[in-house]
Amino acid sequence: MGQISSKEITALLNGIEAPLSRLSRINKNLLVLAKVENQQYRELEPLSVPDFVNVSLTLFEDYISEKQLTVTSSMGDALLVNANSFLLETLLHNFLSNAIRHTPAGGQVHIMLENGALAIANSGKQALEKQCLFERFSSASKNKISSGLGLAIIKEIANKYHWQIDYDFEDGFHFFSVEF
Repeated sequence: MGQISSKEITALLNGIEAPLSRLSRINKNLLVLAKVENQQYRELEPLSVPDFVNVSLTLFEDYISEKQLTVTSSMGDALLVNANSFLLETLLHNFLSNAIRHTPAGGQVHIMLENGALAIANSGKQALEKQCLFERFSSASKNKISSGLGLAIIKEIANKYHWQIDYDFEDGFHFFSVEF
């Protein structure tokens, strides 16, 4: 049995890093789901939805730029919701992350807030299966980065606050919405 070279060790470690990172994300997301289900996020405060959307967009600036996406926003409402700040941030982050990740390079993302509802539309090729879209470990794409829990977390947070979530596909755009 021969010696393992440092190149082989590096390759082995690099091969372990991606699955380990994915398992860590899955664990974190399952923990969030369990905490939401067990009513562990009880603190409520009035929160500005447009402010939270803008903060989330700032976090994704590099990814948006790298994919050369066109992002437009129309926030007609100065909407305040009574919620836990971590949960609102998580819901918006998951919606925006999905839209950005699944929009083809050079595509478009539109964010609209009006009449107490937030809609995020992103360009795409075909409709997703609406029936299982918000279920755990359901994945609309073959993307290995996804844990299949982001939309399930959105659904659980929306259920907690009695917000309505919906999905539609029209004219080459996926429309995800939450009515507060």
